[in-house]
Amino acid sequence: MVTEQCVLTVFIYLIVFLTQITAVPYKDCGSAGGKVNAVVIKGCESSDVCKLKRGTNVSIEVDFTSFEASDKATSVVHGIIGGIPVPFPLGNPDACTGCNLDCPLVNGKNYQFMTTLAVLKSYPQIRLVVRWELQDGNSKDIFCLELPAQIVD
Repeated sequence: MVTEQCVLTVFIYLIVFLTQITAVPYKDCGSAGGKVNAVVIKGCESSDVCKLKRGTNVSIEVDFTSFEASDKATSVVHGIIGGIPVPFPLGNPDACTGCNLDCPLVNGKNYQFMTTLAVLKSYPQIRLVVRWELQDGNSKDIFCLELPAQIVD
């Protein structure tokens, strides 16, 4: 006989399992003003290394909690190649515009940062670490995350 508690336990394990297979493995690299709860990159859900196809746009979602109030939020992206951070230019680094954020950010509130990253055909096929920082008006990291990636055809 199956009890309610048994069904609930199986359901919870299923939710945890599905959450783990849809999130991208990342490393926190110094989130001072917030906490990253989950990272989802379309097409990278089932891989330890996110394959970024040249000539495409990649959708990125970061669920985070802000630990401070901030009027500004700016995206700063680097590709770390051989240990050297190389700045990655963004078309719109202002995360308060077009990235699903309600600015000003409020202390203790959860947010879902959403953006698209263009992977240009001119990028070399290479393995790298992508470092994505969301910074406040004082250039302090609200969140900082790193994830392994590979640019492919």
